[in-house]
Amino acid sequence: MSWYYRTSGVIQGPVEREKLVELLRNGTLTPQVEVSEDSSTWLIAPQVPGLMDQVFNTNTPSPASPSPAPTPAPPAPDGSASALPPNTAVAGP
Repeated sequence: MSWYYRTSGVIQGPVEREKLVELLRNGTLTPQVEVSEDSSTWLIAPQVPGLMDQVFNTNTPSPASPSPAPTPAPPAPDGSASALPPNTAVAGP
């Protein structure tokens, strides 16, 4: 489905929903932007069901933000490799 957006009275589009999400994520558009599927009925972005959920969804990392490396286990008080009990799984290599 294609969308139009309106900023300062200027209508842009149509763009795919994914492009609209990208423009909101990167700050090109703010949540106060007016959006429309038909260029006649306008809503502000948060009024579109699920749109802002897509913008703020952090479950799918973008190529620009790689996943952080796992945190290593803390050293044991005696200086040995780990303070974890034996047979405890640790994430990572």
